[in-house]
Amino acid sequence: MADNQQVVYLGFPGERPDDVYKLLRLPKDVAIADHGVPPTLVRAVTLMLNKAVPLPARDYQLRGTDFQHRVWAALRAIPRGQTRTYTDIARAIEQPTAVRAVAHAVATNPLPLVVPCHRVVPAAGGVGQYRGGSKLKAFLLSREGVNPVKYN
Repeated sequence: MADNQQVVYLGFPGERPDDVYKLLRLPKDVAIADHGVPPTLVRAVTLMLNKAVPLPARDYQLRGTDFQHRVWAALRAIPRGQTRTYTDIARAIEQPTAVRAVAHAVATNPLPLVVPCHRVVPAAGGVGQYRGGSKLKAFLLSREGVNPVKYN
């Protein structure tokens, strides 16, 4: 979904409109649509997905609380091909006891892949949950050279 020539939401197949409203905290009277996305933005997102070219900051807008923005910045700092735990992220934002809040901020990331929440794995093992499904998360990790079997 785009707004003012910027991507504000990337969804996965099977997501319902109610999911989008909840994630973006939109009032029900706000219309959402996936039309009108500028071709340059479509190309930029396609390059990001297919060639791992980062989406330029001018092409997206993250909407969230200050806490969420801190978490999402920590996620963007995770290098491609590496993972972190929710505890690692809580420590990185200097709130080591906020692990559950970090997990919630990760789960409410409106721009997966732009903000690489798939790089966060549970400390107890496994790939963990993912809005696009754990199989997709394992695929994304393996595409970056991370062995997802290590996390199962």
